[in-house]
Amino acid sequence: RLSAQKTIKPHVVFTVLEHNAISRPINELTQLGLIDSAVVGCDDEGFVDVDEMLDATNERTVLVCCTHASNAIGSIQPVAEIGARLRSERPGALFCVDGAQTTGALAVDVDALNADLFAFTGHKSLLGPTGVGGLFVGERAYDPDSDSPGMLPLRQGGTAGDSVSPVTPRQLPMYFEAGTPKSLRIGGRLSALANPPARALEHEREMVRRLTEHLRGLPGVRLVGPSDINKRTASVSFVVDGRSCPDIAGLLDERYNIA
Repeated sequence: RLSAQKTIKPHVVFTVLEHNAISRPINELTQLGLIDSAVVGCDDEGFVDVDEMLDATNERTVLVCCTHASNAIGSIQPVAEIGARLRSERPGALFCVDGAQTTGALAVDVDALNADLFAFTGHKSLLGPTGVGGLFVGERAYDPDSDSPGMLPLRQGGTAGDSVSPVTPRQLPMYFEAGTPKSLRIGGRLSALANPPARALEHEREMVRRLTEHLRGLPGVRLVGPSDINKRTASVSFVVDGRSCPDIAGLLDERYNIA
C-alpha cells in the first residue's frame, strides 16, 4: 500500500452525475488516502459547467472523469469542450469519458471529444449482451514504446497472445486482457456496433417528447433534467409530490405493465 504521508497524492476530478462505476472507485481510493478528489456539481437541468470543471483541477490533477450523458436524467455534457480545455490548460491530466449511455444512441468520435479514455458497455443503447464492455485507450494514456508506458493492467496472467513471454506483452489490447476473453459476448457486441445510431436516436427522442409533454400536464409532477430534447438522451426522471419512487414504480409495474 502506498504511504500517503511520503508521497505527493494524485488528484482526480469527477462530477456529481457520474455512474457508480466511476464514482465508487474514486471514492474508495480517496478514503484509502491514496488520492485526493474533487466533485463538480451541475445546474438545475443537469449540465456541468466547463469553467467549474477546470477550476476544480490543480497542478496535481492526473485524471478528469465526466459522463457523456447522465444515466438518470439524460443530460448530454459538453465533453468535447472540457477535453479541449484540459489539453490546453492541464496537459498533464488525462480525460476519461463514460460513454455507456451514449454509445449506440449518439455518433461517437473519440478524437472530436478529446478523450484519452472512452469507456462503453454493450447492453445499453447498443442493445448487445450484458457482461462485456470496451475501453478506448489513447496515446496520451498509454504508449507501449515508452519506458514508462502509463497505465498498468489491473491483473496479470493468461496467454495474452504470447505464452512464452515471462511478462504480459505491452501491445494492445493484450496488455489489459489477461485470461480467456468473453468471446461470445464480444461477438454479440461487435454485431450490435454495426447498427447505425441515427434511427434509434430519432425514435428515442420522439418517445421522450411524448412522455415529457404528458408528464408536464399532470398535477403534482415535476420533470428533472434538460427541457431541450436535442440536449438529452432517452433517460427521463420525474418527481411526484408526496409519493416515493418505489410507490410510483410499483404502480406502474402492477397496473400498467411498465418495468
